[in-house]
Amino acid sequence: MTQCRDHRARLARIPGLDRLPAGAAHAYGGGQGRMIPFHRLLISTAIAFCGGFAVWAGWNYRQSGEALTLVMGLAFAVATVALAYYLRHLNRFLGR
Repeated sequence: MTQCRDHRARLARIPGLDRLPAGAAHAYGGGQGRMIPFHRLLISTAIAFCGGFAVWAGWNYRQSGEALTLVMGLAFAVATVALAYYLRHLNRFLGR
């Protein structure tokens, strides 16, 4: 068994990244200022899509009577409500 003079864990060096600190860069949400509005935009887009699809599936179910269409419409309606709740309470989810 060989012993190393340095007892620290040996990691492969990545050019340009080997000097980064081991801890989280922004443990308390710092530096996320530009990312949060974009995240809100993406969630809003998902809400609009899910809501529109739920309405379309409901309309299609009324015409066709297919159970699968009803199930998809209900699933997307639930997703719409869940995403709206998430967007409304985003700060709480982020720990702010």
